[in-house]
This record gives sequence, C-alpha cells and structure tokens, in this order.
Amino acid sequence: MTEVPSTILERLGSGQTAVLVEKTTVGTDTLYKLNVTSEDEGGQLVAKVDQAGNITFPLSDAGVLQADPRDDIGSDLKSALDSLKIPEVTVDLDWKAAAGATFLTKQQLDTKLADEAKACVNTLLTGDVPGTDHGNLACAWAVNEVARRALRRPIGGGLSTASMYLVLKAKHQPVKRADAIPGHVIISPTEGANIGHVGIVGDNGQVYSNSSSLQKFYNKYTLDTWQAHYGDSKGLQVLFYQLDPSQFPLSGAIS
Repeated sequence: MTEVPSTILERLGSGQTAVLVEKTTVGTDTLYKLNVTSEDEGGQLVAKVDQAGNITFPLSDAGVLQADPRDDIGSDLKSALDSLKIPEVTVDLDWKAAAGATFLTKQQLDTKLADEAKACVNTLLTGDVPGTDHGNLACAWAVNEVARRALRRPIGGGLSTASMYLVLKAKHQPVKRADAIPGHVIISPTEGANIGHVGIVGDNGQVYSNSSSLQKFYNKYTLDTWQAHYGDSKGLQVLFYQLDPSQFPLSGAIS
C-alpha cells in the first residue's frame, strides 16, 4: 500500500493523521486524496506535489470533498477529479419553499434546533453513516441530521462542510459571537490542510458537534474552548449564523 509522503504529513496541523484514499498523476504533478482526522474533526483534502517537490492543497473540506463545477480550481485538478473519485456537485442556492408554506419565528426555530441538538447528544451515532469513513467525516452530516429532525429539512451541503458554508453565507444571517444564542450554527471553515469543524450552539455556552473518534454527536466544546482550539490554536475563522425560517417551512410542500 502506498504511504502518504512524509513531506505531506509534516504540513498537516498538529494532532492530525492522514490515510491515503486515492492517488493520480497529471503531467508532472502527483495528487493525493487523503482522509485527515483528529480526535474531534475529520475531513478530506487533495495534496498536490509538483516535480520540484513543492506541496499545495488545492481542495480541502471538513467532511467529504465535493467540487463545485463553478469554482476555478484549475484545469489540472478538474481533469483529476474522476481519478480521485471526487464528485462535482453544484450547491443549490436558489431553493425556496412552496407557495402557501408557513414558518416558525426565529425564536421558535432557534429553540427547536437547540433542543434537538441537546437530545441528540450521545444518541446520534455516526459510525455507520455511508460515505463518512465510519463517522470520521460526519461533522456536516450530523449538523444536517439534527436540522432535519428539528426543522423537517437539512441546512444543505450534504456531507460537505464547505458546501454547507456556502449555503450559510448565501441564505442565512451572520451574527457576532456576542449575539450568538442557543440554536445558532458555529462553523470554522477548513483552510488548506487545516481541517475545521461545524456545530450547534446550546445552553450555557455549550457547543454540540460530531466527534470523529467517538463516532457520535456530543458536547465536548464550549464557545470559549472552540475559540481557543479552532480560532486561537488552529488559526481558523470562528463564525456564527442564525438560520432563516423561510428555509424550513412548517407546512405546505417542500419543493
């Protein structure tokens, strides 16, 4: 079995381990698709090594990699997507509820999502979720599943946190940390080889999210410890979003 080159491993964030999933060559470049995990977060990335040994990470995600065909990711990477088994998926940013639908208030939505997240702690198991490497890549799936149970439809993005982030930016309301309340979504988007995470804010500053190592939804983090780990230690953004009730109809057809 081909090993992950040590030069790539050296570029990964502290505490992250990598397993080779696929490998291909494009011209003089070698591309490696990796599953990267740590205790709490997991994701996939593509490492590109050129003829001179230079390493870049042109595609990465906390969750399962998807390539949006609208993105300018370079012709070499686009030509390698099939070999690396990375699907091209266009994120639907135009979804609207059917005419006649009714909706929760923002307060009602926040309460329902926070209550469901709390109910899912230690009971929402992710080890058997298809396509998530036994729960290692289930951070986006878990948050989407909590939303589906609470609000009748997921936030969006499937297994991809990067795709979920696109939906959050396009369809939902950003809030400052000082204004974050239970039921808001917290997300630290992946940057390069630095894998991020996504969760749901709960009572008393708790944060509920998937654990890659425990393969379940649980509440290890608080707002302070999330900031310390993902913001201060890993250097990632820490962003908050209030979900828009118009994306989660109470009644009427979900089109």
